[in-house]
Amino acid sequence: MGVRHKKIITKKAVFLFALIALFAGVAIMPAFADASATTEVFYKNDAVDIITISVAFIPTLEVTSYPGGSGNASSVGITYGISTNAGANARKIMGKLSSAMETDLTLSANLTAPAGGSSAGEVVLTDADQALVTLIDSGTVASTAMVIKFTALTTAAVTASSKILTLTLTAS
Repeated sequence: MGVRHKKIITKKAVFLFALIALFAGVAIMPAFADASATTEVFYKNDAVDIITISVAFIPTLEVTSYPGGSGNASSVGITYGISTNAGANARKIMGKLSSAMETDLTLSANLTAPAGGSSAGEVVLTDADQALVTLIDSGTVASTAMVIKFTALTTAAVTASSKILTLTLTAS
């Protein structure tokens, strides 16, 4: 029995010593703690480029061309908006169609430039990117006028189709 009693005392002594050391460490640590601490913080501010198109309805541009001339129709009520934090003269708006236009038919776009920007005026659209507005500064602009124009020469075949116009806000 004496041996068993000795093991219990030893276990109790080790436990008691560990407990005293724990409290002593907690009591001693604040006395040696620094009044301030530092860390390195990494940060990144990504470019924000947003462009939107607002239409009251899907525009249907219908024309009848006449001998010796052409017919054209323009959209009404289409606007676009942008938001960018890229800096001064850092962005441009590119435009393209989903596929090429049929022979003797054209779609053109004319985007009003936001303050500080430069509009290319009326640009005949193709299936390749073309600059419509350049020199765009950081900021947010909404409800900026945009006109889409459809032109048909008298030599154009009779057709009814649609195209998707993609506007992209990109680096200058």
